[in-house]
Amino acid sequence: MKKENSSKKGMKRLHLSEINLDAIFWDLPQIKRKETFKKYIEKIKENKNSPEYKWVLSRFLEYGRVKDTLMLFSFEEIKKMLNELKLSGYTQKKWRRLLDVYGSKRK
Repeated sequence: MKKENSSKKGMKRLHLSEINLDAIFWDLPQIKRKETFKKYIEKIKENKNSPEYKWVLSRFLEYGRVKDTLMLFSFEEIKKMLNELKLSGYTQKKWRRLLDVYGSKRK
């Protein structure tokens, strides 16, 4: 199995084959295609204040697995944006707890 690697600043190794895009983008088949998603995420991560970036981060926090979310977004990115995103109460609570327990241990 070939692993994808991005040289974009701030992006971790992107293992697209491991990310469950069906769970996150069930309603958007064009984004669920691995190659389309890779280009899309690289583009939106260039401007972390854009509505698209906030939307994708929200989708990952709300519907994605924790390991998939952390493959693309750092604890710092999540912590910085958490209050600006429209998330369910459960999702807010879950990510605040994860940040409290694990966020300070990662650099």
